[in-house]
Amino acid sequence: MLFPFGRKAKLQKLLKELQNDIVGEALKFSEAVQSRHEEMLGRQVSQMVLTMGALVFLVYVLGRYAARYSERLMSITFDPTVSDISRLFGKMIGAFKSEDATLSEAAWLNMLNLRSAEYSEAPWAREGAHDKSSLFTIAACGISADVDQGDNPLIKTLIENGLMNAVINLNFGPRLKSMAELL
Repeated sequence: MLFPFGRKAKLQKLLKELQNDIVGEALKFSEAVQSRHEEMLGRQVSQMVLTMGALVFLVYVLGRYAARYSERLMSITFDPTVSDISRLFGKMIGAFKSEDATLSEAAWLNMLNLRSAEYSEAPWAREGAHDKSSLFTIAACGISADVDQGDNPLIKTLIENGLMNAVINLNFGPRLKSMAELL
């Protein structure tokens, strides 16, 4: 049996691990897409923009999973993650140009709001091979447009597959279930 302060500490530990894993998966995703794109086409795409797109997508997916359990779990996991990752993104950009740190936080939050509206009605899975309405396909199209590769089917496929792998690796369902049990 865990006492209330033990539950809170365990919940905070699980949340920090999840947040770190989200950032790690976004970084792995951007590196893999960028290197594969360069290998196949001999051109680079912005790893920072890929990372931002992946973070937005993965945080959105976290919110979508958390909402399945309860409003309380949503507020305990999603809201702090949005805040922490926006600050982290601001620090990442601020390391290059300190005057852009606050703007970067705001840009990330704006991107999250914009993409969340786009993703909100999308089903998880495709209906068929040519379905363009699934969550992963919509995200891939948006991120590929962000890196000025909107018409490139190769990068869309790389992005879509990379996002699917990241979601699988993050294993949101069981992780959030164990957090919900601590509430």
